[in-house]
Amino acid sequence: MKKWLRIPLIIILAVLTILIFNEPGPVWFFPIFLIAYLFKDKLSRLENLKPRLIIKYVIFGVLIGLIIEMFAIIASQSIPIGQRALFHQEPIPDLILAIGYYAMLMLGSYIMLRRYNYSLKQIFILGGIFGVILEQHGGVLLSIFEGNILGGIYVFLSYSSLIALPYLVFQKGFNKFKRKETIWKYLISLLILIGFYLLFLGYFLIVNPIVSS
Repeated sequence: MKKWLRIPLIIILAVLTILIFNEPGPVWFFPIFLIAYLFKDKLSRLENLKPRLIIKYVIFGVLIGLIIEMFAIIASQSIPIGQRALFHQEPIPDLILAIGYYAMLMLGSYIMLRRYNYSLKQIFILGGIFGVILEQHGGVLLSIFEGNILGGIYVFLSYSSLIALPYLVFQKGFNKFKRKETIWKYLISLLILIGFYLLFLGYFLIVNPIVSS
């Protein structure tokens, strides 16, 4: 794509996303990802920070995840308690549980990116697929089969942005490693992410009774 077309196209995509999903929610992070893409060279300077790559990557990813979670909390305020698609029906306990979720997700994605070579486009797509499969314990995927295509797009763009943005910022750091290139990387990476999702469920079972008491 010609460079002079990039900026107007990204602005159009960002505006369309906000217009289609007109209530604040996780999908609003997609426009933020698009804007970050325009400034990726400047953002990549975060790579120069002193902590090890894994620490920078996980902390940055968790912060991004919490922003997404706050969007979700805002979008859920008009929904009756008991019907909100959150980790917890109350905001503070939800954010505490969300920290564990996004930390596990970032650790899993770090391991797969450390081991396998990915382009930004590939990790964007993989992140969206993972989200569609696992969000609401598979409920989103089932809803797509029932015709909820727009809901599937919502989840896909939310997770794509979540997984891809930390990689956009720290990709140069990963490029310093000798990483494998194999067709099996997609399946193995999904299994890694699912494994860390299961670890989060263990965290949830321990922490949820504490924050709910």
